[in-house]
Order: sequence, then structure tokens, then C-alpha cells
Amino acid sequence: MHNFVAEHSQTSAQGNQSQVSALSNFTRPFEFSRSVGHVPMFNGAVSPVGASAEQPIQMLRQFAHEPKAGTQYGYGGQRDLLLQGLKSSVAGLGDDATHDEAKNSMSEAFYTHHAKPDNHTIHFDGNNVFLRNQHGRNVDKLGTLSHDQDPALYRQTAADPSDKNELHVNISDGKHYVKDANGLYTPRFQTRSITKSGGGQEFDFEKLKKRTDIVGAAPNSGANPLEHVGGKDTAYISLTKGAGDVTNAQGVPFNAGNKGRITTDLLQVPQGSIVDVSSERGAEAALKPHLGEAAKEKWASHWAEAGKKEEAVRKAKYSVTSHTVATKAKPDTTLTGQQWQGLLDARRTKEVLVHGSLPFESVTSFGNASEDLPEQANKEIAEHKTASDLRSTAAQQTLDAYDNDTQAPLHQDMAMEFRVGRNQLNRTVRTHVQNRIGAMPEKDRQGFKQGAHNMAIASLEELANSHQNRLTTGIHQNPAAAVAAFRAARLRLQARYPA
Repeated sequence: MHNFVAEHSQTSAQGNQSQVSALSNFTRPFEFSRSVGHVPMFNGAVSPVGASAEQPIQMLRQFAHEPKAGTQYGYGGQRDLLLQGLKSSVAGLGDDATHDEAKNSMSEAFYTHHAKPDNHTIHFDGNNVFLRNQHGRNVDKLGTLSHDQDPALYRQTAADPSDKNELHVNISDGKHYVKDANGLYTPRFQTRSITKSGGGQEFDFEKLKKRTDIVGAAPNSGANPLEHVGGKDTAYISLTKGAGDVTNAQGVPFNAGNKGRITTDLLQVPQGSIVDVSSERGAEAALKPHLGEAAKEKWASHWAEAGKKEEAVRKAKYSVTSHTVATKAKPDTTLTGQQWQGLLDARRTKEVLVHGSLPFESVTSFGNASEDLPEQANKEIAEHKTASDLRSTAAQQTLDAYDNDTQAPLHQDMAMEFRVGRNQLNRTVRTHVQNRIGAMPEKDRQGFKQGAHNMAIASLEELANSHQNRLTTGIHQNPAAAVAAFRAARLRLQARYPA
């Protein structure tokens, strides 16, 4: 899975910062999200040279705030519309979509979008995504395409004595994550359709009634995660990253009998107890080691094939028939039927396992049940929810502090430097032209002015590129050094136009 981290817009028609709405990591492998600034150069146009010799030469690059035809907002609004289109273009990609597939999807959306700036292209440079003008220059960094397990996407919040795990905030979507036993980021809040007593054993509902921890169907079992996802009773408890119910191997929703569903806060579960097997990285770490040697050699193709079959199930709206077809489509004899079913189930249910016990303190909601819990159990679950919400507030403060500490000061300094640099370069070129044009024959003046005009355009574009580069590299490094480097670049440009 990947994330596309969209650069913040410094300006909009209303002068406000804009944030593209977030998409859930668990359902979409690529997404746009928050990062830092850009230079607004959509529809950049240069004012024409004056018709008369008395009219001052217009060489200042105009940053467009007039909307493109078909859009109702200025530059900021136009940019946001384009980013939302790019976001939508990758929202439906499968979990195993490659980097190239994401780029192709974004390119197709860019070139067909009504807010695309005329004569501009989208350009990919490694993980960076740029807007490029007709001269082949990058004039706006749209964002960064990176894997959703990239640590740079996350900020860890300060620990609380009540925490059993670490709380990380994804700066791309503002959502909360914890880490599993393999060091993978997994959503903090997950759900489960609970079980009731069967075969003389107390299951989830009875445990909740007594306000005690939920345990696996076979608490003393030494079975591994692959055996669990294949349907064997083990010491693991299954969760799903989604908010809604999921289907079993026969195509029946797990909560078809209205036994109840819970939401659990994995901040109250130790990292070493959590195993996310829903993604290829997680499944490779937790499931692959338990396959036979022949199946291990074909791991990549087996996992991909399971994805194709589960995609067909999804398109068939999880019909019973589609589940049966997927189960019978075992690729070859290197997998047992149980192992194949396990791969299918891990993908379909977005499965995350907890080994040993799921603490009662982690349960923050209970519902969708034909039978309610006792009053005291409901009261304590409500208290868990309140405590969880307080930790969420602390996480938001961490994200706000990151925005304020690393983005605003550099944006403010660089915005001021760009205004100063642009004006000084404009004055330098104007003085350069005025001091030389007076001694020229009349027939040479217009050509000289046009040449100086073209040079100024190139210099201002170079200045804008320098501004963007300083923002891009300085935000995670040294803001003061970024400002100094930009200032030095501006002085070098001014030296081209001696008075």
C-alpha cells in the first residue's frame, strides 16, 4: 500500500490553507494527504512588453489567481480541484497496486481533468510529483508518493501511563495507528463480530458481561497465524480494519445472528500481541514462514492470486456463489485447502490478529446485538470510550504542533524572501534596461527590450524553482539554511544584470 502526500496550498481564493479530504488506508493503497508548501504558478502568464517606449517593461512573473475556465475559484481552488481528482484516481486501486500503476492512474486523471492548467504536464521524479510547464521546468510540487509504512508519514505522540502500545499519527490523513509485532503500522481502532457460548465454553459475549478479557477459541493452542486464518481454533482473536461486518468463508456475515459487534482501541493492546496479516508485508512476515518450501517459492504469485479472487468476490457483492468459486480456485498442490482459504480470508476480512487476550479495557463500543450487556458493563465501556477520546485529543495536539513547528515558520520566512527577491530582481532588470537603452538607436531598442524581457522571465522562473526547492528540502532540515540558500540564488540571478 502507498500514500500520496499532497503539498499544502499556501494560497486560495479565500486566502485559507486547504486540506484535501482523507481516505482510509485500509481500503485504499494510495492516497493524497498533508505535507508542506508550493509555489503557486498554475496558468502563469507574463505581461506583454509595452507598446510604447515610455511604458515600463513588464517582466514580473504573474502568479495566476484568475480561475481556469470551468472552475469557480481562483488558483487555490483550481489546485484543490485538481488534487481531489488525483486523489480519486488512486482511491479505487487494489491493495497490491504497484507504484507504476498508481502513476499511470494519476496521469490519466491529470490529463483529463477540467482544472488542469493549459500547457502543463505532470512529472514524476522518484517519489516526488511535480507540475511542469511548457518549458520543461517544475513549477509546483504537487506531492510525494510513498509507501504507507514509511516512518516519515508518522509522528509519535507523547506516551501516557495508561498506554500499552505506542500511538502514531499519520500526517497524511490525521488518523491514528499503532505498531504490530512485526513493526508494521496498523489502525488504532478496529472491529470484531463477537461470539457466544458454544460447546460448553464461554466466548466473547459472556466475557464482556463479566467485564473480563476476550480470549481465543483455544487459549492453550500452539497453532500459528496461518492455521488460524485457515479456520482452526487457536489462541488468536480476529479483528478487521473495517468499520462494517465482513463475511466468512461461506459468504455469510459474521454477525448474521446479531450476537454483537465491538470496537477496540489497540492502544490498550501490547505491540507484541498484534499481528496484521491483511497486507502483503504483514502476511509475508506472519503467514509465509509456515508454508511448505514449494509454496514459499511461489509466495508472491499465490498472494496475488488470492487478491484477484477476493476482488472478484467484492465485485460480486460478496455473494455465496462467489465465495465458493474462490475457495475452489486453489492455484496448485503446493498449498493445502486450509492454507489457500487462509490467504483468501486474510485479504477479504482485512484481518488483524491479537494473540492471547483482548483486554476488556480496549473495548470502546458494543452494539448490533439482539441481547444487551448488563448496565455495569455498558457503563465501563463508555468510560473506556471517554478515556480513548482524551488520548485522541492529545494525538491531535501532536499533529497541530508538528504543523506549527515545522511548516508555518518556514512558509512565512520563505514567502517574505520570495516577495523581496522577486521585487529586487524586477528592479535590477528594469535599471539594467533603462541604463542601456538610452544610447541605442531607436531601431535596436525594441529588440533589446524583448531580449531583456525574455531573460527576465527565465530568471524569475529560476527564482521560483529555487524557492520551491528550498521549501522541499528545508522543511525537514534547517529552515534558516533554506532561506540563506534561496537568498544566495537570488543574488546570483541579480548579478546577471549589472547596472
